Amino acid sequence: MNKSVYAKNVQCNAIVHLLDEGSLYPSGTLNIFDSTSSLLTSLHLSNPSFADSTDGTSVAYTIYDATNFLTGTAFTFEMHDRDSSMIWGGTISPLGGGGDMQLNSTSFVADETTSIFPAYYVVQ
Repeated sequence: MNKSVYAKNVQCNAIVHLLDEGSLYPSGTLNIFDSTSSLLTSLHLSNPSFADSTDGTSVAYTIYDATNFLTGTAFTFEMHDRDSSMIWGGTISPLGGGGDMQLNSTSFVADETTSIFPAYYVVQ
């Protein structure tokens, strides 16, 4: 399917701006899980969370560092809005591994700090 740049931008913006919806918390979150669905870490997003899309790609504003809850290997992630509703998620792999989110390291150690930047959302 071919989409115009305009259509890609509208679609991308509609999705990323959902993270800023709600009023329960001041910002959305990025939650990272291991293969048993145990929560390794939860990082707070800026509000607004992503810039407007260009060419179907939106770049996250600051994703705040977080202290890891558990030791494990990242396997999946979920992006949640300000009311903790899951907006999108996917797989995690090391850089070049083909995951929906690719990280420099997928190893997490309890009580250590995790930093994620930059982050992009791409409409396909």
